[in-house]
Amino acid sequence: MFLNEFETPRDLRKEIADYIKFYNGERPHQIAERVSPNNVYSQFLTRKALKTYNFKPERS
Repeated sequence: MFLNEFETPRDLRKEIADYIKFYNGERPHQIAERVSPNNVYSQFLTRKALKTYNFKPERS
């Protein structure tokens, strides 16, 4: 984020929301093996759901 002057508080809120969306959804993070926090969280939820419902993939 760069230092900017904003016309209204609404403009400032929009800029902050856009940056948070970029930071969590698009920007790869080095600590998370170069994937976004949203992808890490999604993978976590998937693993948790599979464990919760005792899902075991069929073997061929």
